[in-house]
Amino acid sequence: MRRSGIVLLLLLHSVLMAGPAASQEVDVQVAEPDTAALAELTPEELFLRASSSALQFEHMREPSRRILVSNHEESLSYLVTQLDTDDARERHALEDVLVRIGPAAADPVIEAFLLEAGRTETTRGARLAAAVLGRIGEVCAVDPLASVHDHRDWKVRGAIGGALGRIGTAETVPPLVSLLSDENEAVRKSAAVGLRRVAARASDDEAPDPDAAEALDPDVIESLARALGDPNYAVRYSSADALAQIGEPALPRLLEIGEAGATEARLMALRAIGAVGSRKALKPLVRTLQDPDWAVRAHAAAALGALGADGRGRRALERLVAQDPHPFVVASAAAALDSD
Repeated sequence: MRRSGIVLLLLLHSVLMAGPAASQEVDVQVAEPDTAALAELTPEELFLRASSSALQFEHMREPSRRILVSNHEESLSYLVTQLDTDDARERHALEDVLVRIGPAAADPVIEAFLLEAGRTETTRGARLAAAVLGRIGEVCAVDPLASVHDHRDWKVRGAIGGALGRIGTAETVPPLVSLLSDENEAVRKSAAVGLRRVAARASDDEAPDPDAAEALDPDVIESLARALGDPNYAVRYSSADALAQIGEPALPRLLEIGEAGATEARLMALRAIGAVGSRKALKPLVRTLQDPDWAVRAHAAAALGALGADGRGRRALERLVAQDPHPFVVASAAAALDSD
């Protein structure tokens, strides 16, 4: 046990032995950090305090991070050399400080990322640098990140996909589509999530990005549509979310898949159709309620409920409730009617 832990236990023991009255008199004083003294420390000494778990440095952690951020012209050159650390607290502190520095950190972190991505003994630094670049969100990081999208380590490729998705501009779409066909399922999921973020940026109610919307062309929609049949559920689910976020431009392809194809892809397409919420899907969904596959019927009923079924759609759902032999289909149709 560490010395600080032993001291705390002895203090607690003495308080308990002295009784309730004595425990009320104990006043634990927390030392205020001497920020002037901290400002005189080197970046290495500040980082030690900014990432430490030691009790004697606890009150210095946040002030040390603030000084590293405000003095970033001096601290950045040191901080980027620590990206390959295997200490979880140091990694957390690095990401926090570098992201708070913001755009000024982009170029040094890009340089460090490319250096770390070329190392053979470890990929920790490349992964952390990619995560930082994604959170900073500068477009200048897209090309350097994309240049390593075929990295040998799937964890690096996944981190690149996550970073590109966070940046979420038109420039990130081609490398994300490339990662959507990666051999690793976690990377494919990361790419699908990234494309959903781009689609969200394209259709943002307050500040839509027309360039991002234009980048999500029919080829991108087709790539996501193929991913609806991915063997991994999380990839299928995330691709459906991306297509739903794209919205009306993806609807014709979603309707095609929803009416024919492999069951897994159809279910995800029907889920996305419901999320798009277009009345153009009403007639195809009513037809799909007659499908021989009970899972397809159930998902079509749920999609109709999301559209707000009325008229013909409502009558079709009522027939399902009254006549369908499968209890899950009946429950889905009843829920769809209740949601109207």
